[in-house]
Amino acid sequence: MAKWTVFLLHHSHTDIGYTERQERIRRWQIDFIRQAIDAGETQGEKGFRWICETFWPVEGFLAAADRSLRERFIALVKRGVIDLSASYLNMSELAGRQLQYEMIRRSVEFGKTIGVPVRSALTADINGYGWGDSEVLAECGVENLFSCVHTHHGLFPLYRKQIPFWWTTPSGKKVLVWNGDHYMTGNFVGLTPNPDNPEGTVSASSVQHQLAVGRERLQVYLTALDKEGYPYDFVPLMISGLFTDNAPPNPQITDLIELWNEQCSDIQLRMVSLTEFFAHLRQSSVSIPEYGGDWPDWWSDGPASTPMHTQQFLEAQRWLVAIKRLDPESNIVDAKRRRSLYDDLLLYAEHTWGYQASVSEPWDPFGQSLLTRKLCHAAAAHRNASDALDDILAAEGDQTLRVRRPCRFAFANPAATAHHDFGVLYLERWEKAWAEKGFVVIDGGNRAVLPHQTRDTPRGLEITVPLEIAAQGERVVEIQQQTSSTEDKQGNVLASGVPRIHDVVRSRRDSSLGARSCALWSPFVEVGWDMGTGIHTIIDRKTGKSMLSSEFGRSALTPVYDVTPIESASSSAMESRLAFGRNRQGPNAVQATGRLVQAEPTVQGPEYAQAALNYEITGCETFQLLLKVFRQLPRLEVRVRFHKKSRREAENLYLHLPFSAGVDSELWVKKGGAVLRPWVDQLPGTLVDFLCVLDGVCLTNGHHGLVVAMPDTPLIRLRDPSFEDRILHGDEELRLADQRLYAWLMTNYWETNFYAELGGFYEFRYIVQ
Repeated sequence: MAKWTVFLLHHSHTDIGYTERQERIRRWQIDFIRQAIDAGETQGEKGFRWICETFWPVEGFLAAADRSLRERFIALVKRGVIDLSASYLNMSELAGRQLQYEMIRRSVEFGKTIGVPVRSALTADINGYGWGDSEVLAECGVENLFSCVHTHHGLFPLYRKQIPFWWTTPSGKKVLVWNGDHYMTGNFVGLTPNPDNPEGTVSASSVQHQLAVGRERLQVYLTALDKEGYPYDFVPLMISGLFTDNAPPNPQITDLIELWNEQCSDIQLRMVSLTEFFAHLRQSSVSIPEYGGDWPDWWSDGPASTPMHTQQFLEAQRWLVAIKRLDPESNIVDAKRRRSLYDDLLLYAEHTWGYQASVSEPWDPFGQSLLTRKLCHAAAAHRNASDALDDILAAEGDQTLRVRRPCRFAFANPAATAHHDFGVLYLERWEKAWAEKGFVVIDGGNRAVLPHQTRDTPRGLEITVPLEIAAQGERVVEIQQQTSSTEDKQGNVLASGVPRIHDVVRSRRDSSLGARSCALWSPFVEVGWDMGTGIHTIIDRKTGKSMLSSEFGRSALTPVYDVTPIESASSSAMESRLAFGRNRQGPNAVQATGRLVQAEPTVQGPEYAQAALNYEITGCETFQLLLKVFRQLPRLEVRVRFHKKSRREAENLYLHLPFSAGVDSELWVKKGGAVLRPWVDQLPGTLVDFLCVLDGVCLTNGHHGLVVAMPDTPLIRLRDPSFEDRILHGDEELRLADQRLYAWLMTNYWETNFYAELGGFYEFRYIVQ
């Protein structure tokens, strides 16, 4: 009787743009399904199985195949020879809840049309998922998740792999997870026939040699499991037809299995589908532990290597939510257009972030073309989403330019809660001359005069109006010309002497809203700074409480930069990065903290005031904070503008956010639709250094607090950026560690496929409420 049964799960890892052109990968993956059909029809009875790791190539196959080929495919799916996974692609954590739901729904809905329930999802080459992803799986009827972790710069959870656990969703549902090994482990141990023989010829001696090598390697693997207290008499190993990503099916595996099982009685091989494996696992009498919480992805930092296009992606994804709310029945933006928008968003959020030699050969035109294709998906999604919104607004009465266009503006709030914010009106440059003669802003309903503030822009005039709009409500405002008074605009109040120089201290009581060279304040918040060190004070003026940690080390909103030098002429950009391990900088990294060198008030108006703070920081030609506070909102708006120098070494740029809600302050985040506490609501053994959050963070002690919205940069760092041994969630050392908060603006630390070039001009927003 066999001591072990080794289940081989045969698949092709879908990796778009790492090894080849994206469109060529699609062509290959479609053809792999054709090959699997041929193999399944001839060797299905001998045990051949093929798992479609992702649904993306299945969609391409169904679109390209004729009726006969589609029917052959569906017949094999119904027989269980070909298995479907609920995963659409192997995703990064950029995908929000709506995008995740769309992705999982596609495979599940196809299964329903052919009468085959899709209850299992397979992922490979990623090692983490948002807690909200578990909820989406459960909502779509997906009961099982098979994870093939890749531990390069990452790690599996629970401190060990090749074990199952029940993943409890935020709402209390359960998904059965197999926390598996690398997606080519079957290839590592030598269970793929003729891996180095392109002719495919087989000799008796070569087969026997491979069986001997495979038996030796597999025995070592299984012995290690025994020593670790592995409780099962079976173990799953993923296997690809060739030792590469995007590999074809290999029908000869069934022949090798047959020979192996004839010659080896204590270890039996069996090729199984994903469905068959989980059915077997669920029949086991071994108790399966249960965990709830987030499973942060160690590879979620790829988007920070292309920060400008990630910014575009995030805005397009938010617009997608608005489109669904404003046009819920698809009366204006039809299913085909929405599908195109979804596709571009999915292909940008897919986990591959560049060509395998983009760091070692950044000038290579082939690698640059692959990256350009990736970035084009973000740009296309942004364009298509904005175009769709324009169509929705046009249907609501939005007008194009016309002579004597009425200055009447409508603001809609599609959310389920009331919204208190500012409406921004734009007058074009030819309208600006008319407005400069004097105007008022009128409420279109009660005809009341509304407060406002103006700002010149390159194209005309920006008018900011405070507005409160009911849930799913609308407000209309009008601009009416009104001849201005001839009174002296300077007035008899204390003002600057030489223009822009504010060198006389006034009591804050004299003005509820103001700015000067060392402070900025509103009725709600006061910000203070010193030259050199930067911002030392952010106070909630309603409570008198500081909103900063008392032990923050660096000043608030200060840039932090590190670079890992290439120390010798013989070292390469790639080799210098190999020493990082699970750090995101090298042991010889040089870190710099920004120094405030200039500050001045730039705007003083009735509704908001603004100051500009300029820093010196290594790695950037310029670095500026634009701080804005408001008379009617408890808000501090921060715009980070900088010109990044171009360097080839591994770099990181952060923004220090040492916010606090005082005693017992607790950090909360929203990621993937789930609200959770980092370092609390996580699986054991998971990442604690950084997270991908799509909305922002909240700090509260249950009585008061603040929210920091991060619409443009999705990564936060939770520990000081330095090279050291990493701590995992559940480790005792974490209890002694200080949780810090940084916005992680950009990185290029990976040695293979990140974008090596970070240089350029950027602006990112942070809103503290």
